[in-house]
Amino acid sequence: MSGFDVYRNLHNGLWSMRDRTTGRVVRHAPVVVSPLHTTFVVQPAGHRKALETKQKNVHAFVRGAWLTGYDDVAAWQRAADSLDLIPISYNPFRGPSFYRKDTGQDISEVSMIVMISTPTGGGYVGAII
Repeated sequence: MSGFDVYRNLHNGLWSMRDRTTGRVVRHAPVVVSPLHTTFVVQPAGHRKALETKQKNVHAFVRGAWLTGYDDVAAWQRAADSLDLIPISYNPFRGPSFYRKDTGQDISEVSMIVMISTPTGGGYVGAII
């Protein structure tokens, strides 16, 4: 199993789950979770293009062998609240890395991740290091 690359879809506000073998998006989900190790990937050429054009593009994603999409946002929000997750973010204009929102420290991998789309179009990413 090759796994998935998951990124925030700027058009529909959901998480796009792209199969790494085919390169095709197989699902859009409001919640994506992995109980296993995942890594954060930032493609340098896409990052440079975002800086040059001052527009976001798909060049940063979460990569994992076992990322699963779910529809029940409320249930996963309650679960995330009880897990004491570390908030994670990425902003191409801040730098070329994902980072911990609590400390600002760059981060490249985590042990578990929960990604939730909010009804207002925002997103939440929390992890256990």
